[in-house]
Amino acid sequence: MPYQSTEAVKTIKVVERPPIPPGRSTLYGYVRDIAIRKPIPNAIVIVDMDHLETTTDEEGYYEFRDVVPGTRTIRVRHPEYFDYVGLVYLEPDKACEHDVWMVNKWLGYAGIGLVVISLIGYGIYEARRRGII
Repeated sequence: MPYQSTEAVKTIKVVERPPIPPGRSTLYGYVRDIAIRKPIPNAIVIVDMDHLETTTDEEGYYEFRDVVPGTRTIRVRHPEYFDYVGLVYLEPDKACEHDVWMVNKWLGYAGIGLVVISLIGYGIYEARRRGII
């Protein structure tokens, strides 16, 4: 007869998670150019829901203190770069680093142009290879 423990059957109690406590968070990070890896000064950083806004310093650094914890949308704008939008989860009573890498508008347009030219070129190559043109 196999051994059977009397403690083998247990009831698991499901407990609902309590709401996020009212403690605050800190959000900080750097905003940099993705291609040349240099900091982007004077970028506008916005945290939605709390309507917080700041500008990066010469090193591309930004910081928000006293942010309500939870999932927040972060937006970064600069006239020379495509806008960045991302989500960040902030835990109560903790600091969260969120670095942002932005794409320069001229680099982005050049990249899109290169992709289009490559696709057209590949299409012509395939058509010639198959004897269509």
